[in-house]
Amino acid sequence: MVTVLGRADRPKGILKTDKINPKVIPFNQDAKYYTEKGVYFGQKNKLGKALLYLQKAVEADRDDPANHYNLACLLSRAGKLKESNKIFKHIVQNMDSELTECYFFMAVNYGLMEELPEAKRCLLKYLHISPEGDMAEEAEDLLFAMEEEEEYEEGARSLS
Repeated sequence: MVTVLGRADRPKGILKTDKINPKVIPFNQDAKYYTEKGVYFGQKNKLGKALLYLQKAVEADRDDPANHYNLACLLSRAGKLKESNKIFKHIVQNMDSELTECYFFMAVNYGLMEELPEAKRCLLKYLHISPEGDMAEEAEDLLFAMEEEEEYEEGARSLS
């Protein structure tokens, strides 16, 4: 049986067959392949193609939290903040509780959505779990800025 494929992840003109030919090197499109393609297109700022490939990476290996993490980061970059946070939350609750950077990025997404109490909660959770984490300094800076903003707003209200 021969099938002609024509989707973005399988270019037109490539034939797929059930027969094994010793002269042909098999080309496996596994999660690693899709991740590399997704990262490549993300770096080229072709977010649509990058999302397609990173979604395929998740489909190819649903148990690897890195695939979900990469997809969530790209969704955030594409402005799909709620969808991104849903994946980040899924990672820390169901896949890898030690991937604490998810809390930091959820906080950033909540901040961009102007849901500041949730952003603050995620920053505090991140700092509680990873006080020496890669993003601890940035998390502390964001919390400090949020607290200054709250104090400024309280002061402005008391003057009115």
